[in-house]
Amino acid sequence: MTLETWLAFAVASLIAVMIPGPVVVFILGRSLGGGRRAALPTVAGVALGAGIATAAQLPVSGYGRRA
Repeated sequence: MTLETWLAFAVASLIAVMIPGPVVVFILGRSLGGGRRAALPTVAGVALGAGIATAAQLPVSGYGRRA
């Protein structure tokens, strides 16, 4: 996989993660219910989970294989 292909995958993954969905509602609920102290760990956990999910897809997408 070329660098350009990997970057396209990374950008597409980032866009998919940024699309509002149930996670946004969850974070909003946590912030309204518990304030910043409850929301920040939730945001960090969501970001970490998204990063792990993206990294887990790299081998499946063929990243690192030689053509």
